[in-house]
Amino acid sequence: MIPPASAVEPVNPNGYIHVRFTKPDGQVRDGWVQSKFVGARPPDSAVERELGAENASLKEQLDSAQQDRTSFSQKEKELTEKLTQLNKAYEELKAGSSNFLKFKAECDAAKSELSSAQDKAQNCMQENENLRLSERVRYLALGASILLFGLFLGWLSGRRQKKRKSTYY
Repeated sequence: MIPPASAVEPVNPNGYIHVRFTKPDGQVRDGWVQSKFVGARPPDSAVERELGAENASLKEQLDSAQQDRTSFSQKEKELTEKLTQLNKAYEELKAGSSNFLKFKAECDAAKSELSSAQDKAQNCMQENENLRLSERVRYLALGASILLFGLFLGWLSGRRQKKRKSTYY
């Protein structure tokens, strides 16, 4: 006996149909059934069982998808908060970087001015040293010329005195 609402596979569709079906215990059986007892579509109970199983599977998938949606929405909130914090930090960094760039330009200008001032100071120190040296040489030459002039005067006056002495004797 074929249990009611069992799915069968027609093998030879004539007055009697040779069919093959699977028992609930999983055993495959062959048999003969009159064609008037076999419909073109599966019985409603079989379709209902298949749809019930599919519905249960879809409910499980839906529950899993809802759990995933919940976890994703929590992650989205966390990421949105992080993005907000990053945007704030970016704006602060951007505001600070504009000041930084301004200060960097001022620092570079100050460095170039300092370098120029150091060069000028070095030139002035060298010039000052050269002037001191030339002043010392001038004073040395003046002193030497005064000494030589004094010696010359002394020599001349000493000759006159010698001449005078010789006239008195």
